[in-house]
Amino acid sequence: MEPDAAGIADIREAIGEEFGPDGLFYNMRKMKFLKIAAVRTLEVIRRIDAESYDEASRKELALLIWELPSLMLFWRDRCVQTEGDELEIGRYALEIKRLIDEKMHALLNPDTATYRESRARKYPE
Repeated sequence: MEPDAAGIADIREAIGEEFGPDGLFYNMRKMKFLKIAAVRTLEVIRRIDAESYDEASRKELALLIWELPSLMLFWRDRCVQTEGDELEIGRYALEIKRLIDEKMHALLNPDTATYRESRARKYPE
């Protein structure tokens, strides 16, 4: 499997833009929640396909995304204090966390079942 350097660079750039003036994390630091930025962040994370990368590239991607849920939760409270809808921000924060959990599992455990499948076996309904 060949690493997709261009794909990683695109993802790195897209996540970096979320810390810029029109980005989700930049605005949350400024106590403002932008739904369109949250949707854009989710789409960037969804584009990560662990099977497309070699081991070193998967680790690089994991390092790139692993802290995003913590940052989202940290700044969520600030947004809620000023103007934000707690439920809406909370939904996006949880969705970002859930999606990153899945991607982290796939990136760091490429030979196992998907995160959803492994959770379903651990915690059957």
